[in-house]
Amino acid sequence: MNHSHPFANCAEHSRSIPLTLLFLALVVSRPAVAQDTLWTRAYGSTEEEIGAAAIQTPEQGFIAAGMQMSAFGPKPQIYFIKTDADGNTLWHRTYGGVESESARDLGLAPDGGYLLAGQTTSFGAGQQDLYMLRTNSDGDSLWSHTYGGADADEGSALAVVADGYLIAGSTRSFGPGSISGYLVRTDLAGDSLWTRAYGGNGADSFNAIASCRDGCFILTGTTTSFGAGGSNLYLLKIDSTGTPLWSQAYGGDGDESGHAVVETADGGYAVAGSADLLGNGDLDFYLIKTDSDGNLLWSRTYGGASSDIANSLAKTPDNGYLLLGSTLSYGDGGDLYLIKTDALGDTLWSRRYGGTDFDAGYSISTTTRGNYIIGGATRSFGHGGDDLYLLRFVMPHLFSFELFPDTTEVMAGGSLGFVGCVTNFSLSTESTQVWTSVRTPLGLEQKRLGPLNVVIGTDYTWCDHEEDRVPQSAPFGGPYTYYGYVGVYPDTIYAQDQFDFSVTHGVE
Repeated sequence: MNHSHPFANCAEHSRSIPLTLLFLALVVSRPAVAQDTLWTRAYGSTEEEIGAAAIQTPEQGFIAAGMQMSAFGPKPQIYFIKTDADGNTLWHRTYGGVESESARDLGLAPDGGYLLAGQTTSFGAGQQDLYMLRTNSDGDSLWSHTYGGADADEGSALAVVADGYLIAGSTRSFGPGSISGYLVRTDLAGDSLWTRAYGGNGADSFNAIASCRDGCFILTGTTTSFGAGGSNLYLLKIDSTGTPLWSQAYGGDGDESGHAVVETADGGYAVAGSADLLGNGDLDFYLIKTDSDGNLLWSRTYGGASSDIANSLAKTPDNGYLLLGSTLSYGDGGDLYLIKTDALGDTLWSRRYGGTDFDAGYSISTTTRGNYIIGGATRSFGHGGDDLYLLRFVMPHLFSFELFPDTTEVMAGGSLGFVGCVTNFSLSTESTQVWTSVRTPLGLEQKRLGPLNVVIGTDYTWCDHEEDRVPQSAPFGGPYTYYGYVGVYPDTIYAQDQFDFSVTHGVE
């Protein structure tokens, strides 16, 4: 760093510049446009790959899991990939036997490595069993377990706790109904501690589970045993031993289902799924909000004339929600669909992602920098058929950031110069922070300049020229990647840009 306070010069001399004057002053190669995805990637082969879940890893990369299948070859197997922070594949693995396996959820093991949960017909006691697979950080299998009875049992969701795991799904082997909600509690080695079946005399199942701040758990899914008719959204709270505390059913005469659940700041719950409240067969996104006892506070539906299904849900810093799924009402051939609401479920905006074929989102989760990773499947991009689809999503704050390097080759011990420009597209003056980091050829990211507090008027672009001294000890070669960020340091990023450079022999 070449001065005592990062970005000190811009604190003294910078000013907001109208866009028209900026474009007269600088010749740029990229338009300054608002961004809401840092990157999108499709992963797979000429086979079919579908991503059911994706999360961030402690080293800031991502893991995603689902299934790989071929119409002409082996039966479905679990498909598992790991990427770096920019979505570049580090490795991919498949797991399975002679029959069919798929992963529906995944998690980080408390002692390192990863967990995959789903179902198997290759192993176990019955027609189909719940399946959990434990890997190390390189994706090598350490152990696997099956859970279930003589009939068909399915694993849909995973919760990780300090001393073990919970797998939620459905069972035909146990319980009072034709299908019952099923929960398996294990220790850290995957050995079963207890199992429970929940529901009534109809068909009941779980699609999601979440840990609560009071040490209990909340589950959501579908029930035909309780509710107003048809199938209704099912919400069940249990204590740490699996004992039910309360349950509720929500919906009308059509078909409603819960696919994701989160605990809210007020101690209640928000559930996302699908609803056919009119009973006409066309589904809509469905969002309900309850108090801490499951009493309904409000419900909302979103969608168009065709079927739209919400598969996942995330909270946002303003106490609103992001609902992720797929839409047949809008776009070409079916698109991945994302809706942002406020705390009362009112729509603030919606986004579609995809191409001319079918694309869907199945998983959204927060990342350490306040953004989101989206997992799903795409037929519009990739290698053919379905490919696993990842999107790194940035909450739109109507900023853009662009970096313009003086050079992409710098001597060790010299200075790397660049111009950074932040544009505020919003309708009001906004405060934000700017900072930079560098990623070395070994993949280590190090903070460099900032954070600097800046205030930018509406429709203005703030620019500054900076120089960052390259250490004399920096290894020669590359590529190094220089990142610039706009947001709230260090965990929330509204926009970013980057460029690659290399380091040559320094000055003695």
